[in-house]
Amino acid sequence: MTYRTDKNQVFAKCDIYGNYIDEVIYSYSGATGSMNFYLHDHLYSPVAIVNKATAEIAERCEYNAYGRTTFYTDKGADGNWLTTDDTKARSSSVGNAYTFTGRRLDTLDNGNLELMYYRHRYYDPQMGRFLQQDPWGMDPAANSTRYFNPRSQYKDSNNVYQYVKSWPVISVDPSGLVHVAFPGGSSGSNETVCSRMPCMETCTSDGGEYLDCWDKCSEAYNKFKDWLDGPHPDFEELNDLPCPCELKICTIPGGFGAGQQYPVPPEGWTVIEQLYYIAYLGKYHPGANWDMRSKGCPSQQCTYDHNGDLITHGTGAGTADAHNATRCSHSGGHKKHDKWPADWAMLLDGDSGKWPSSDGGCFKDYISKRPINNGNGCEQNP
Repeated sequence: MTYRTDKNQVFAKCDIYGNYIDEVIYSYSGATGSMNFYLHDHLYSPVAIVNKATAEIAERCEYNAYGRTTFYTDKGADGNWLTTDDTKARSSSVGNAYTFTGRRLDTLDNGNLELMYYRHRYYDPQMGRFLQQDPWGMDPAANSTRYFNPRSQYKDSNNVYQYVKSWPVISVDPSGLVHVAFPGGSSGSNETVCSRMPCMETCTSDGGEYLDCWDKCSEAYNKFKDWLDGPHPDFEELNDLPCPCELKICTIPGGFGAGQQYPVPPEGWTVIEQLYYIAYLGKYHPGANWDMRSKGCPSQQCTYDHNGDLITHGTGAGTADAHNATRCSHSGGHKKHDKWPADWAMLLDGDSGKWPSSDGGCFKDYISKRPINNGNGCEQNP
Protein backbone atom coordinates (compact mmCIF):
# COMPACT_ATOMS: atom_id res chain seq x y z
CA MET A 1 0.00 0.00 0.00
CA THR A 2 1.14 3.56 -0.62
CA TYR A 3 0.00 6.83 1.01
CA ARG A 4 0.85 10.23 -0.49
CA THR A 5 -0.09 13.70 0.80
CA ASP A 6 1.15 17.28 0.41
CA LYS A 7 4.44 18.74 1.62
CA ASN A 8 3.05 19.60 5.05
CA GLN A 9 2.25 16.00 5.92
CA VAL A 10 3.60 12.48 5.46
CA PHE A 11 4.98 12.25 1.93
CA ALA A 12 4.74 8.51 1.51
CA LYS A 13 4.33 5.26 3.38
CA CYS A 14 4.94 2.07 1.45
CA ASP A 15 4.63 -1.58 2.44
CA ILE A 16 6.12 -3.91 -0.17
CA TYR A 17 4.94 -7.52 -0.50
CA GLY A 18 6.53 -10.65 -1.94
CA ASN A 19 5.00 -13.56 -3.87
CA TYR A 20 2.93 -14.90 -0.99
CA ILE A 21 -0.26 -12.95 -0.34
CA ASP A 22 0.77 -11.99 3.24
CA GLU A 23 4.53 -11.78 2.77
CA VAL A 24 5.50 -8.21 3.69
CA ILE A 25 9.15 -7.65 2.74
CA TYR A 26 9.85 -4.11 3.87
CA SER A 27 8.17 -0.86 4.83
CA TYR A 28 9.24 2.71 4.10
CA SER A 29 8.15 5.91 5.81
CA GLY A 30 8.72 9.16 3.95
CA ALA A 31 8.18 11.20 7.10
CA THR A 32 11.30 9.83 8.80
CA GLY A 33 13.07 8.34 5.82
CA SER A 34 13.32 5.03 7.68
CA MET A 35 13.15 1.65 5.99
CA ASN A 36 12.64 -1.62 7.84
CA PHE A 37 13.00 -5.15 6.49
CA TYR A 38 11.07 -8.17 7.79
CA LEU A 39 12.43 -11.62 8.62
CA HIS A 40 9.77 -14.36 8.74
CA ASP A 41 9.15 -17.83 10.05
CA HIS A 42 7.50 -20.65 8.07
CA LEU A 43 4.03 -19.09 8.53
CA TYR A 44 5.26 -15.70 7.24
CA SER A 45 4.94 -14.26 10.73
CA PRO A 46 7.60 -11.55 11.16
CA VAL A 47 10.12 -12.61 13.81
CA ALA A 48 12.56 -9.71 13.43
CA ILE A 49 12.55 -6.15 12.09
CA VAL A 50 15.85 -5.00 10.58
CA ASN A 51 16.55 -1.28 10.18
CA LYS A 52 18.25 -0.50 6.87
CA ALA A 53 20.25 2.46 8.19
CA THR A 54 21.89 0.55 11.04
CA ALA A 55 21.72 -2.94 9.47
CA GLU A 56 20.75 -4.20 12.91
CA ILE A 57 17.67 -5.80 14.40
CA ALA A 58 15.43 -3.10 15.82
CA GLU A 59 12.76 -5.36 17.28
CA ARG A 60 11.90 -9.04 17.73
CA CYS A 61 8.51 -10.74 17.83
CA GLU A 62 7.49 -13.94 19.58
CA TYR A 63 4.18 -15.80 19.26
CA ASN A 64 2.29 -18.48 21.08
CA ALA A 65 0.72 -21.25 19.01
CA TYR A 66 -2.38 -19.21 18.14
CA GLY A 67 -0.61 -15.96 17.39
CA ARG A 68 -0.63 -13.91 20.59
CA THR A 69 2.27 -11.53 19.97
CA THR A 70 4.98 -10.37 22.35
CA PHE A 71 7.25 -7.58 21.12
CA TYR A 72 10.85 -7.42 22.34
CA THR A 73 11.94 -3.80 21.98
CA ASP A 74 15.55 -4.15 23.17
CA LYS A 75 18.19 -6.79 23.93
CA GLY A 76 18.49 -5.99 27.62
CA ALA A 77 21.71 -5.93 29.64
CA ASP A 78 23.02 -9.27 28.36
CA GLY A 79 22.94 -8.07 24.74
CA ASN A 80 20.92 -11.08 23.53
CA TRP A 81 17.43 -11.14 22.07
CA LEU A 82 14.51 -13.11 23.52
CA THR A 83 15.94 -13.39 27.02
CA THR A 84 14.34 -12.59 30.36
CA ASP A 85 15.90 -9.13 30.75
CA ASP A 86 14.60 -7.83 27.41
CA THR A 87 11.94 -5.13 27.43
CA LYS A 88 8.62 -6.69 26.42
CA ALA A 89 5.55 -4.89 25.10
CA ARG A 90 2.09 -5.58 23.68
CA SER A 91 2.66 -3.18 20.77
CA SER A 92 5.54 -2.41 18.43
CA SER A 93 8.11 0.25 19.27
CA VAL A 94 8.98 0.81 15.60
CA GLY A 95 5.46 1.16 14.23
CA ASN A 96 5.21 -2.40 12.93
CA ALA A 97 1.62 -3.54 12.42
CA TYR A 98 2.34 -6.97 10.86
CA THR A 99 2.39 -9.98 13.14
CA PHE A 100 1.04 -13.54 13.11
CA THR A 101 0.88 -15.11 9.61
CA GLY A 102 1.69 -11.71 8.12
CA ARG A 103 -1.66 -10.13 9.00
CA ARG A 104 -2.03 -6.66 10.52
CA LEU A 105 -2.68 -6.46 14.25
CA ASP A 106 -5.51 -4.06 15.07
CA THR A 107 -5.78 -2.99 18.71
CA LEU A 108 -8.86 -1.58 20.43
CA ASP A 109 -9.64 -0.48 23.99
CA ASN A 110 -6.19 1.08 24.52
CA GLY A 111 -4.47 -2.02 23.24
CA ASN A 112 -6.36 -4.45 25.46
CA LEU A 113 -8.29 -6.01 22.57
CA GLU A 114 -6.09 -7.42 19.82
CA LEU A 115 -7.81 -8.48 16.61
CA MET A 116 -6.66 -9.57 13.16
CA TYR A 117 -8.74 -9.38 9.98
CA TYR A 118 -8.43 -12.41 7.67
CA ARG A 119 -10.28 -10.86 4.73
CA HIS A 120 -13.67 -12.39 5.52
CA ARG A 121 -13.81 -12.30 9.33
CA TYR A 122 -11.95 -11.19 12.44
CA TYR A 123 -9.68 -13.45 14.47
CA ASP A 124 -8.82 -13.09 18.16
CA PRO A 125 -5.32 -14.49 18.86
CA GLN A 126 -5.97 -14.41 22.62
CA MET A 127 -8.82 -16.91 22.27
CA GLY A 128 -7.44 -18.63 19.18
CA ARG A 129 -10.86 -18.38 17.53
CA PHE A 130 -12.64 -16.42 14.82
CA LEU A 131 -15.26 -13.96 16.05
CA GLN A 132 -17.67 -14.65 13.17
CA GLN A 133 -18.94 -17.90 11.74
CA ASP A 134 -17.29 -19.43 8.71
CA PRO A 135 -19.11 -17.85 5.70
CA TRP A 136 -18.89 -21.25 3.99
CA GLY A 137 -20.10 -23.11 7.06
CA MET A 138 -23.37 -21.35 7.81
CA ASP A 139 -26.90 -22.37 6.82
CA PRO A 140 -26.61 -23.91 3.31
CA ALA A 141 -29.96 -22.39 2.35
CA ALA A 142 -28.52 -18.93 2.99
CA ASN A 143 -25.58 -19.52 0.66
CA SER A 144 -25.76 -18.76 -3.02
CA THR A 145 -25.32 -21.96 -5.01
CA ARG A 146 -22.61 -20.09 -6.90
CA TYR A 147 -20.35 -20.13 -3.85
CA PHE A 148 -21.59 -23.03 -1.75
CA ASN A 149 -19.49 -26.16 -2.09
CA PRO A 150 -20.94 -29.05 -0.05
CA ARG A 151 -17.57 -30.83 0.11
CA SER A 152 -15.84 -27.88 1.75
CA GLN A 153 -18.86 -26.63 3.74
CA TYR A 154 -17.52 -27.95 7.05
CA LYS A 155 -14.00 -28.86 5.97
CA ASP A 156 -12.49 -27.33 9.11
CA SER A 157 -15.00 -29.23 11.30
CA ASN A 158 -18.52 -28.34 12.36
CA ASN A 159 -17.11 -25.73 14.73
CA VAL A 160 -17.52 -22.72 12.45
CA TYR A 161 -15.42 -20.50 14.75
CA GLN A 162 -12.41 -22.84 14.86
CA TYR A 163 -9.07 -21.60 13.51
CA VAL A 164 -7.27 -23.88 10.97
CA LYS A 165 -8.78 -27.02 12.48
CA SER A 166 -6.62 -26.43 15.59
CA TRP A 167 -3.38 -26.92 13.61
CA PRO A 168 -2.02 -23.36 14.00
CA VAL A 169 1.69 -24.22 13.73
CA ILE A 170 1.43 -25.98 10.36
CA SER A 171 -1.55 -24.29 8.67
CA VAL A 172 -2.72 -20.85 7.58
CA ASP A 173 -6.05 -19.32 6.55
CA PRO A 174 -5.38 -16.10 4.61
CA SER A 175 -8.97 -15.92 3.35
CA GLY A 176 -10.77 -16.67 6.60
CA LEU A 177 -12.67 -19.36 4.69
CA VAL A 178 -10.67 -22.60 4.76
CA HIS A 179 -7.35 -23.75 6.20
CA VAL A 180 -4.48 -24.68 3.91
CA ALA A 181 -0.92 -25.88 4.40
CA PHE A 182 1.66 -23.19 4.96
CA PRO A 183 3.54 -22.52 1.69
CA GLY A 184 5.66 -25.57 0.96
CA GLY A 185 4.35 -27.50 3.96
CA SER A 186 1.66 -29.87 5.15
CA SER A 187 -1.72 -28.85 6.56
CA GLY A 188 -1.72 -31.81 8.93
CA SER A 189 -4.58 -33.68 7.28
CA ASN A 190 -3.53 -35.49 4.11
CA GLU A 191 -1.42 -32.83 2.40
CA THR A 192 2.16 -34.11 2.44
CA VAL A 193 3.54 -32.50 -0.72
CA CYS A 194 0.59 -31.23 -2.72
CA SER A 195 -1.03 -28.04 -1.42
CA ARG A 196 -3.78 -25.67 -2.57
CA MET A 197 -1.78 -22.67 -1.41
CA PRO A 198 0.02 -21.76 -4.70
CA CYS A 199 -3.32 -21.80 -6.53
CA MET A 200 -5.02 -19.74 -3.82
CA GLU A 201 -2.22 -17.17 -3.90
CA THR A 202 -3.47 -16.20 -7.36
CA CYS A 203 -6.89 -15.26 -5.93
CA THR A 204 -6.42 -11.53 -5.47
CA SER A 205 -9.76 -10.04 -6.50
CA ASP A 206 -12.51 -9.14 -4.06
CA GLY A 207 -16.13 -10.23 -3.89
CA GLY A 208 -17.61 -13.02 -5.96
CA GLU A 209 -14.62 -13.35 -8.27
CA TYR A 210 -12.36 -13.93 -5.27
CA LEU A 211 -14.65 -16.61 -3.85
CA ASP A 212 -15.00 -18.27 -7.24
CA CYS A 213 -11.21 -18.53 -7.47
CA TRP A 214 -10.93 -20.12 -4.02
CA ASP A 215 -13.76 -22.52 -4.84
CA LYS A 216 -12.02 -23.49 -8.09
CA CYS A 217 -8.79 -24.26 -6.22
CA SER A 218 -10.63 -26.31 -3.60
CA GLU A 219 -12.56 -28.23 -6.24
CA ALA A 220 -9.36 -29.03 -8.17
CA TYR A 221 -7.70 -30.18 -4.95
CA ASN A 222 -10.57 -32.50 -4.02
CA LYS A 223 -10.68 -34.02 -7.51
CA PHE A 224 -6.91 -34.44 -7.69
CA LYS A 225 -6.69 -36.09 -4.25
CA ASP A 226 -9.51 -38.48 -5.20
CA TRP A 227 -7.62 -39.39 -8.36
CA LEU A 228 -4.29 -39.66 -6.53
CA ASP A 229 -5.73 -41.99 -3.89
CA GLY A 230 -7.55 -44.12 -6.45
CA PRO A 231 -6.40 -47.34 -8.14
CA HIS A 232 -3.58 -47.15 -10.68
CA PRO A 233 -2.29 -49.79 -13.10
CA ASP A 234 1.05 -51.54 -13.00
CA PHE A 235 3.38 -49.21 -14.89
CA GLU A 236 5.88 -51.97 -15.61
CA GLU A 237 3.26 -53.21 -18.06
CA LEU A 238 2.76 -49.75 -19.51
CA ASN A 239 6.47 -49.32 -20.18
CA ASP A 240 7.34 -52.80 -21.41
CA LEU A 241 7.78 -51.52 -24.96
CA PRO A 242 10.62 -48.94 -25.03
CA CYS A 243 10.19 -45.68 -26.89
CA PRO A 244 12.20 -45.64 -30.13
CA CYS A 245 14.83 -42.91 -30.02
CA GLU A 246 14.02 -41.86 -33.57
CA LEU A 247 10.92 -42.02 -35.73
CA LYS A 248 11.00 -42.31 -39.48
CA ILE A 249 9.09 -39.32 -40.84
CA CYS A 250 7.32 -39.65 -44.18
CA THR A 251 5.71 -37.01 -46.40
CA ILE A 252 2.49 -37.82 -48.25
CA PRO A 253 3.43 -37.35 -51.93
CA GLY A 254 0.01 -36.65 -53.43
CA GLY A 255 -3.73 -37.00 -53.14
CA PHE A 256 -5.50 -36.46 -49.83
CA GLY A 257 -3.13 -34.88 -47.30
CA ALA A 258 -0.42 -34.21 -49.87
CA GLY A 259 2.64 -32.59 -48.32
CA GLN A 260 1.73 -33.53 -44.77
CA GLN A 261 4.23 -35.40 -42.64
CA TYR A 262 3.55 -38.27 -40.31
CA PRO A 263 5.61 -40.80 -38.35
CA VAL A 264 5.83 -44.44 -39.37
CA PRO A 265 5.50 -47.21 -36.76
CA PRO A 266 8.99 -48.35 -35.74
CA GLU A 267 10.49 -51.48 -37.23
CA GLY A 268 10.15 -54.60 -35.16
CA TRP A 269 6.67 -53.88 -33.89
CA THR A 270 4.14 -56.65 -34.33
CA VAL A 271 1.03 -56.16 -36.43
CA ILE A 272 -1.12 -56.00 -33.29
CA GLU A 273 1.14 -53.34 -31.80
CA GLN A 274 0.96 -51.30 -35.00
CA LEU A 275 -2.83 -51.46 -34.95
CA TYR A 276 -2.76 -49.59 -31.66
CA TYR A 277 -0.22 -47.04 -32.86
CA ILE A 278 -1.52 -43.43 -32.78
CA ALA A 279 0.05 -40.02 -33.37
CA TYR A 280 -1.28 -36.59 -32.41
CA LEU A 281 0.02 -33.19 -33.41
CA GLY A 282 0.92 -31.72 -30.01
CA LYS A 283 -2.61 -32.18 -28.71
CA TYR A 284 -1.73 -33.20 -25.19
CA HIS A 285 1.92 -32.15 -24.88
CA PRO A 286 2.57 -28.62 -26.23
CA GLY A 287 5.98 -28.38 -27.84
CA ALA A 288 5.92 -31.90 -29.24
CA ASN A 289 5.07 -32.49 -32.89
CA TRP A 290 4.10 -36.12 -32.39
CA ASP A 291 2.68 -37.98 -29.40
CA MET A 292 2.87 -41.75 -29.73
CA ARG A 293 0.80 -44.26 -27.77
CA SER A 294 1.26 -47.97 -28.22
CA LYS A 295 -0.29 -51.30 -27.26
CA GLY A 296 -3.82 -50.03 -26.96
CA CYS A 297 -5.33 -49.37 -23.58
CA PRO A 298 -3.47 -49.00 -21.29
CA SER A 299 -0.47 -47.65 -23.15
CA GLN A 300 2.82 -45.81 -22.84
CA GLN A 301 3.53 -42.30 -24.09
CA CYS A 302 6.42 -41.09 -26.26
CA THR A 303 6.77 -37.54 -27.60
CA TYR A 304 8.91 -36.38 -30.51
CA ASP A 305 10.10 -33.10 -31.99
CA HIS A 306 9.77 -32.09 -35.65
CA ASN A 307 12.90 -34.09 -36.52
CA GLY A 308 11.44 -37.26 -35.07
CA ASP A 309 13.82 -37.26 -32.08
CA LEU A 310 12.47 -38.47 -28.76
CA ILE A 311 11.90 -35.66 -26.23
CA THR A 312 12.93 -36.79 -22.75
CA HIS A 313 12.59 -33.63 -20.69
CA GLY A 314 11.06 -30.15 -20.71
CA THR A 315 7.76 -28.89 -22.02
CA GLY A 316 7.03 -31.69 -24.48
CA ALA A 317 8.19 -34.71 -22.51
CA GLY A 318 5.63 -37.48 -22.19
CA THR A 319 4.29 -39.57 -19.35
CA ALA A 320 2.97 -43.09 -19.21
CA ASP A 321 -0.76 -43.19 -19.90
CA ALA A 322 -3.26 -45.43 -18.17
CA HIS A 323 -5.66 -44.96 -21.08
CA ASN A 324 -5.12 -44.55 -24.79
CA ALA A 325 -6.51 -41.39 -26.36
CA THR A 326 -8.89 -43.03 -28.84
CA ARG A 327 -8.51 -46.81 -28.70
CA CYS A 328 -10.20 -47.23 -25.34
CA SER A 329 -13.71 -48.62 -25.51
CA HIS A 330 -14.98 -46.04 -23.03
CA SER A 331 -15.37 -42.38 -23.96
CA GLY A 332 -12.88 -39.79 -22.77
CA GLY A 333 -10.53 -42.29 -21.19
CA HIS A 334 -7.25 -40.45 -21.75
CA LYS A 335 -8.62 -37.03 -20.86
CA LYS A 336 -10.38 -38.23 -17.73
CA HIS A 337 -7.68 -40.53 -16.38
CA ASP A 338 -4.44 -38.92 -17.63
CA LYS A 339 -4.88 -35.36 -18.89
CA TRP A 340 -7.33 -33.81 -16.43
CA PRO A 341 -5.35 -34.91 -13.34
CA ALA A 342 -2.27 -33.23 -14.83
CA ASP A 343 -4.29 -30.05 -15.40
CA TRP A 344 -5.53 -30.11 -11.79
CA ALA A 345 -2.00 -30.62 -10.49
CA MET A 346 -0.60 -27.70 -12.48
CA LEU A 347 -3.50 -25.45 -11.47
CA LEU A 348 -2.83 -26.22 -7.81
CA ASP A 349 0.89 -25.55 -8.26
CA GLY A 350 0.17 -22.25 -10.03
CA ASP A 351 1.88 -23.65 -13.14
CA SER A 352 -1.02 -23.96 -15.59
CA GLY A 353 0.21 -24.42 -19.15
CA LYS A 354 3.74 -25.50 -18.18
CA TRP A 355 3.27 -29.20 -18.91
CA PRO A 356 5.25 -30.97 -17.72
CA SER A 357 8.07 -28.62 -16.67
CA SER A 358 6.26 -27.83 -13.43
CA ASP A 359 8.28 -28.66 -10.31
CA GLY A 360 5.41 -28.08 -7.87
CA GLY A 361 4.37 -30.52 -5.18
CA CYS A 362 1.11 -31.59 -6.83
CA PHE A 363 2.76 -32.29 -10.17
CA LYS A 364 5.42 -34.36 -8.39
CA ASP A 365 2.56 -36.42 -6.98
CA TYR A 366 1.16 -36.75 -10.49
CA ILE A 367 4.51 -37.97 -11.83
CA SER A 368 4.63 -40.58 -9.07
CA LYS A 369 1.57 -42.14 -10.73
CA ARG A 370 2.37 -41.21 -14.34
CA PRO A 371 6.19 -41.39 -14.60
CA ILE A 372 7.88 -39.45 -17.41
CA ASN A 373 9.50 -41.68 -20.01
CA ASN A 374 13.22 -40.97 -19.81
CA GLY A 375 14.02 -42.05 -23.34
CA ASN A 376 15.78 -45.23 -22.29
CA GLY A 377 19.17 -43.56 -22.63
CA CYS A 378 18.82 -42.14 -26.13
CA GLU A 379 22.24 -40.71 -26.95
CA GLN A 380 21.02 -37.92 -29.20
CA ASN A 381 18.65 -36.53 -26.58
CA PRO A 382 19.69 -37.67 -23.08
